[in-house]
Amino acid sequence: ALESGILKDSDEPISLQMPTSSGKTALCEILIYNEVRIRNKRVLFLVPYRALAAEILSGVSNRLQAAGLSVIASYGGNISTKSEKASIETADVLIVTPEKFSTLIQVVEGLSEEFGTIICDEGQLIDDESRGLSYELLLTKLRATSKKIVFLSAILPNVDMIHGWLGGDEDTLAKSDYKPVQTDYAFLTK
Repeated sequence: ALESGILKDSDEPISLQMPTSSGKTALCEILIYNEVRIRNKRVLFLVPYRALAAEILSGVSNRLQAAGLSVIASYGGNISTKSEKASIETADVLIVTPEKFSTLIQVVEGLSEEFGTIICDEGQLIDDESRGLSYELLLTKLRATSKKIVFLSAILPNVDMIHGWLGGDEDTLAKSDYKPVQTDYAFLTK
């Protein structure tokens, strides 16, 4: 990830294909800190599920807030309150589901232009039969402006094609099979 430029002062797309539990979230924390503090960019952290947004909020945001970054999560529901809108407009980092962000950009004028860096966690959502098309349309809208898009997936087999579609080249695509633990398989029979 580092060799592919995840921390470079550049808006080139970066895609990472790494197994589950290999450190993608830790890389995101470093990336977020770098983008906000060094590059002076706001970060949009797209996650596919409300439960994952809550998990990231309780883990990642504590460390980022301790480092002086303002982090807010917005997920669930379709109506934004005035206080939520105000918090979103001033936060360094917004953790949000794609559907919630699509709703927010309808009510907060210019919101999609506010974020200089987009992290797409669990990018395999783009292949989902029910939600993939809306996710692809959202990414199409976001990539139309000059933004750094970081696409993360553990299992998407054609990540190189998605990376090319996002505007990346082979130098900014990182694939790794690193896992911190060995996986054992077994079959139980009667």
